[in-house]
Amino acid sequence: MPMQAMDRVDLHVAQPPVAPPPPVVPPCNTVEGDCATGDGATRQNHLAARLTAYYTKYYRDVLGLPDWEGRAAARLSEEDNVRPFLREAEFWMNERFERGRRVLVAGGGTGAEFMVFARRGCDVDAVEPNPEAVAIAREKARLEGIDPNRFRRGVAESLPFPDGHFDIVCCHSVLEHVQDVRRSVEEMIRVTKPFGRVLIATVDYRQCWENHYKLPLPMFLPRWIVKLLLRSRGRDVRFLDSLQLIDSRQLTNLFMDQPVVALRVIRSWPQPWKGRLTAPMRIIKWIVQHREIQRDQTWILLKLDRPR
Repeated sequence: MPMQAMDRVDLHVAQPPVAPPPPVVPPCNTVEGDCATGDGATRQNHLAARLTAYYTKYYRDVLGLPDWEGRAAARLSEEDNVRPFLREAEFWMNERFERGRRVLVAGGGTGAEFMVFARRGCDVDAVEPNPEAVAIAREKARLEGIDPNRFRRGVAESLPFPDGHFDIVCCHSVLEHVQDVRRSVEEMIRVTKPFGRVLIATVDYRQCWENHYKLPLPMFLPRWIVKLLLRSRGRDVRFLDSLQLIDSRQLTNLFMDQPVVALRVIRSWPQPWKGRLTAPMRIIKWIVQHREIQRDQTWILLKLDRPR
C-alpha cells in the first residue's frame, strides 16, 4: 500500500474562531522572523514553541482534527517522519542522497526534507510560499550551521533556478497544494539535469479517503457533495477549496507531454492491511484491488537528454 503522506500546510485559508488560543511563542530578537540570537537552549525552545503554534493552527483550527495535540507534538521531530520515505526513495531511484548531489525540495514546508538532505551532505535548496514556514525552516538551518538563505520563499510554478541545475528534485506531499499542477511539474523538470530524477509523492483523489482531514470521504464525487459530508462531521470546509483534486490518470497524461520517462511506485500491503480491517479500510482496499486506484501515488521521473 502506498505511503500515507506527510501533511502539507497552507495557512492562508480563513480561520474559524476556536478556543483555546494557540501556544504563545516566547519573545526573541528576530531577523526576518528567525530567532537569530540567544544561547542554544533558548533558540531550541523558541523553535519548538513556534513549530507547535504553527501546527496547532493547522491541525486544530483549519482541519479540526480531534487528535491535533499529538500530531502537533509529532512535528517537533518531523525529520524522523520523512527519513524512512527518503531512504526508500533511494532504493527506488537507485540513488544515494549524499555529498555532491544537488537537490531541490519543491514545497519545503517547515524544513523536514531540507534538513534530512542537508544532514546527508547534499547541496540542497528549497522553495516554500508560506512566510512563517520559511522562517521556521531557516531557524532550523541556522541552529545546525546551515546557510538559511538556501531555503527561499517561492512557488513551484516559478522556480528561481537555471535550466538543468539539480540532480534530484523532491516534491513530497505538495502537488495537491499548488496553484497550477502542469506548470509546477514543467518547472521541476526544467531545473533537473538530463538523466536527473524528479520524485513526486501525492494523493489520488479517486479514492475514498481524504488525507488532510483524515476521513473516509468519497473524493471521486463532486466537491460540493464532499463539502456536505464534511459539514455533517462538524468540519470547516474552506481548506478543501485550496486543494487540487488530482489523480493518477491526470498525472499520467501530463507526464506523457514531458521529456521524461515516468515510473510508478507500487508497494505491497503493510501488515495492518493484511488482518482484520475496519469498514473504511475494506472500501479503500476494494477500490485498490478492483479499480486499480491507489490511495496515494509516488512517481519517479527520469529526464531525457533530448525531447522524444
